[in-house]
Amino acid sequence: GLFQKIEDVSENEQNLANIHIPCKVSYLEIYNEVIRDLMVPVGASQQKLEVHRHPKHGVFVPGLRECEVKSTRMLTKSSISDKRCVAS
Repeated sequence: GLFQKIEDVSENEQNLANIHIPCKVSYLEIYNEVIRDLMVPVGASQQKLEVHRHPKHGVFVPGLRECEVKSTRMLTKSSISDKRCVAS
């Protein structure tokens, strides 16, 4: 996946100090036309989020939290893992 490619590039470069490949993630839920930021801690207040479309940058959600991750392990340890999801 993505992180394996980053590790492969890093291993093949002689000067690792000059390499920085940022990867940011966001998690959101859209349910009954309400957008919820899944990176906000449980119990914290949520601001109203809206989806916007920019002609050059595409779809985005202002105010949605982003978290920089450097490995798949960080993805599973992020605050999203504290959320309980139920489907019926």
